[in-house]
This record gives sequence, structure tokens and C-alpha cells, in this order.
Amino acid sequence: MKYIITFIFLKVFLVYSFSQGNTIQDPRDGSVYEIVELGGLYWFGSNLKYKSEHSFCFENPNNTKCEDNNYYYYSDLDSVCPVGWRIPTWDEWQNAAYIIADENGIPHDSIRLDSSNLNRFSIIVRGINLYQDTVGLKLKPVGWIEGNKAEKDRKLKKNASSTFWINEPETNDSKIHVHVGETRYIKHAHDHHIVEKPRLNRRFTVRCVKE
Repeated sequence: MKYIITFIFLKVFLVYSFSQGNTIQDPRDGSVYEIVELGGLYWFGSNLKYKSEHSFCFENPNNTKCEDNNYYYYSDLDSVCPVGWRIPTWDEWQNAAYIIADENGIPHDSIRLDSSNLNRFSIIVRGINLYQDTVGLKLKPVGWIEGNKAEKDRKLKKNASSTFWINEPETNDSKIHVHVGETRYIKHAHDHHIVEKPRLNRRFTVRCVKE
């Protein structure tokens, strides 16, 4: 029994180790993710695909493995990332914006924090398109899911964006999320369409990070 436990531990350790320093395979479904290091923090280089109990895969709702990305309720967030990985914080998204700016030769004074609205905080990055990838995050405008309907098709034609869940441990509010557009992040939290209307509750995408 001791040898079996040791073997399982070693197998899990090897699976979670980076392959050639830049990929990881999720043993739950076999999905492989490129790993991007930004300022000492490791990010998944694509959106999470893992199928949770309540996730929704827009491209194929009945598939056990989503090829692009899954969308998740806020109640999924404690368990959707692989062991050792977690949901990024707002500060970590902000830091990523500065690193992207550095990689593109954009001065930090081109990044403006707009906190005039108490219910949301916006970071505006002038002179850059966040969807024209330069650091390996490969952000895509994939929208969100409302109920079982994708919002990406009708709304993204005018305003390309994705919405990611974020982690804010100091507020203990699991409903906080960030809308990522071509030139800005917008962070806010609300119960509307998150917990108040079960038939229309929204599912958002996830990026996983680790130190």
C-alpha cells in the first residue's frame, strides 16, 4: 500500500511539473496548457477547458472536453483550477497590464486607473490592443454565457471583450470579475445576473495562476 501511494504521488507530481518548462497537462481531462511567466507569476496561456459539474461549453454543450474554453458559475471557483493553481487577483491582472505595456514599449503613464465609479474600476491602456498578443496570454474576445445562451455573437461585434472571474480574498466577495476589452480592464461585482436570476445567471471564463 505504501508503494502504491508513493507511486501515485510521484505520478501526480510529474504530471503537474512543467514539460520542458513551458507546458502543463491537467490530469483530470488531459488538456495541455502553455505556461507564461509574468513578473514571477505563472499564468495559463489559454482559458481553462476543464468541465465542472455546472460549466457550459458553448462550442459543444454535450462534450466532456471543451476544445476552446469552458464558462463557469462563481460557485465553481474554489475547485476549477488544477491542484496548486488558483484564480488570479485584480492586482495580478493590473500587473499583467504593466508587463504587456513594457513588452510593447508603452510608458506606464499610458496606463490610467479610473476609479470615478464606486461600483467599478477601470484600467485603460493607451496605444495597445490587448488581443494582439505579445506576451503569450493569447487573450481572445469570447464573451460570456447568460443562462445557456452565448453573449459573444451579438455584442462582441461592437465591443470585443471577455469576462474572467477574479479572486479578491480581502473582500471575500466571490462575485468579482473583470471585463477585458481591446484597450481596458473593467472590474466590478454585482448580484444581478450572478445570483439573483437563476435562469439567466452568467458564466464567465477562467485563467489559472500560481506563484
